[in-house]
Amino acid sequence: MMTLDIVADALARGRDVELRNFGVFELQKRKARVGRNPNKPEVDVQIPARVVVKFKAGKELKTALKKVDTNSIN
Repeated sequence: MMTLDIVADALARGRDVELRNFGVFELQKRKARVGRNPNKPEVDVQIPARVVVKFKAGKELKTALKKVDTNSIN
């Protein structure tokens, strides 16, 4: 659990986190935009800018995932 706390703390401080042979957690900024409520499409909704976390799998993880039997997954 301590590792996840360290990763979460680094991301909260605005830093990307790289775990060798596993992948990278990167911060991405999403621009503000106008959205629509599906229940009231005539009303525009302002969606503010925000930061999201994107995960990019590392080379070894991608290789390992290619070997997974798709029939064994729910």
